[in-house]
Amino acid sequence: MGGSQSACPFRRLSKAIQEHLGGIIAFLRSRITNGTIEAIQGRIQLAKRMARGFRSFRYLRIAAFLKAGKLRLDLPALPT
Repeated sequence: MGGSQSACPFRRLSKAIQEHLGGIIAFLRSRITNGTIEAIQGRIQLAKRMARGFRSFRYLRIAAFLKAGKLRLDLPALPT
């Protein structure tokens, strides 16, 4: 009775690893977590909201790259 119950957690662990093996390997290769992906997705959604009225997908894609990449376009002030 004790032996079969003690193996049960290991069987559950083994099954969980087998079910998620693809995701585990993807993380080990890229070191990107779901949280990172969700944060980037949120920035892309923000770019979509900002891009309302754009006439083509090209402009939406540019806005998404600007937001997801945190690119700052601070231009120097022109002398007056």
